[in-house]
Amino acid sequence: MVKIFDQSTLNDVCNQVLGELIPENTAKINDSDFIKVTDTINAVDSKSISVREGKRDLLNLAATMNDTMGNVIEGLANLLTKLPRLPILDMSKIDLADMRPDAIISTLVQYDFGCPLGFGEAKVGNISTTKQSVNLDIFRLGITCKRAIERHGLPACLAFMINGYEISFFIVSKRHDCLYTMMEIASLNFASSLSNLHTFATRKNLDLLAAVSNCFWSICAQDLPNAATIATLQDNLNDPVPISKYMSLMAKPSKGNIGQSSRY
Repeated sequence: MVKIFDQSTLNDVCNQVLGELIPENTAKINDSDFIKVTDTINAVDSKSISVREGKRDLLNLAATMNDTMGNVIEGLANLLTKLPRLPILDMSKIDLADMRPDAIISTLVQYDFGCPLGFGEAKVGNISTTKQSVNLDIFRLGITCKRAIERHGLPACLAFMINGYEISFFIVSKRHDCLYTMMEIASLNFASSLSNLHTFATRKNLDLLAAVSNCFWSICAQDLPNAATIATLQDNLNDPVPISKYMSLMAKPSKGNIGQSSRY
């Protein structure tokens, strides 16, 4: 087993899967558009234009782009009205119940939720967050995505983990019968306020977010099954994965502080 799945083989498998999920020809932001984004963010930060004017300018710019990069710039525009002007000084004052709730990305069938296409978990990222708790959430995301793929016949499922201001994106996909992979496709540090939004809106981050958007829409949200197929799959489901049993077997002493790596 060790000879088959040694480190070099695992690296080759990861590179192969990542190349399939995020091809090199994924759309990237051009020079002129990137300069416009940077100028707008700097103008908002310096208060030479208002937040609403900055959002208007970014939305107008997004309307001239293709869907992949346009989605990223539209999200950046929405951040202008969501972020505080200055960073939160004491994260320990924030309770988990006050932060963003855990999330589900789902299709809509008229007014009802359809099949889920992605799941997210969030941690505050203060002193109460441990390495183990983050790893358990990532494990839970993998199992949840696997069950969604089985239950709804999905080609793949998106997962994201928010740990403070750090965000990691994963794609869970079925490679063969009873063989699933969970691949981290992107990881970046989010802006904590308008005053440091320019450090987040780098060319690298914008291109990375465009690649994540393209991966979701071209892989996870393509060729979705119809209702009859979903019903057949649900009838043939095996017993649920005993997630509580697996969690009880995971090492509880691995409670590193927030500064330690949680990969994985």
